[in-house]
Amino acid sequence: MILVCLLAALVLGACGEKEKTESDAQKKATVSGSEIKAPEAVSLDSLKNMGQLEEMDEDNSQWGITNGVMVYAFKLNDSYYRAITRLTEEQEKAIDGIDYADENYEEKRKEILSAIEIEKIEDLTDQILSQEKLDEFVGKTGKDLLDNGWNVGGQYNLETLEFYMDYGPFAYSVVFEGEIPEEKWENFDDTEDIRDLKIKSVEFATFGDATDIETEEE
Repeated sequence: MILVCLLAALVLGACGEKEKTESDAQKKATVSGSEIKAPEAVSLDSLKNMGQLEEMDEDNSQWGITNGVMVYAFKLNDSYYRAITRLTEEQEKAIDGIDYADENYEEKRKEILSAIEIEKIEDLTDQILSQEKLDEFVGKTGKDLLDNGWNVGGQYNLETLEFYMDYGPFAYSVVFEGEIPEEKWENFDDTEDIRDLKIKSVEFATFGDATDIETEEE
């Protein structure tokens, strides 16, 4: 089971998500007592531990732990990356053992993550589907997406028929034509009930679940 901490929030009226601003990403932070620059000035080569990724505080970032492997997905200089490292049993217990209610939670978490070295960083940017490729789906149906490995990431707006659908490590905004009567919203099935809907537009959004490396490798 994947423990995922999503630091990015997408705005959709029917889902009640809250918008985050870019201001947090502009703040300076401290890693192990040394000040780092704002995220846009950080170089990929300078990233050595998970604590540095945490300090960047990017809106477009997420992390998760699966079977002892920690994955931290982040955006840097308009490119999308995924840092991966295998945790020791002690490191995993230390992360799991932090009490969310502890007033020093953030400080303790940063201390633990700063001691976890990054084993490798993957550049995921080339996996983003081009707009030209996405436009090929216009006029097709939800079934065409679902049958080709796409899935609804759980966020959608039944008024506008905008769905955030995952493909690989990324999420895309898919808008369908038509409408779904309000009386059907309560029992709406986000898989079966979009199969026959015609696609109006598809655009790249952000990370989907970039921490789910097992699913992607199958």
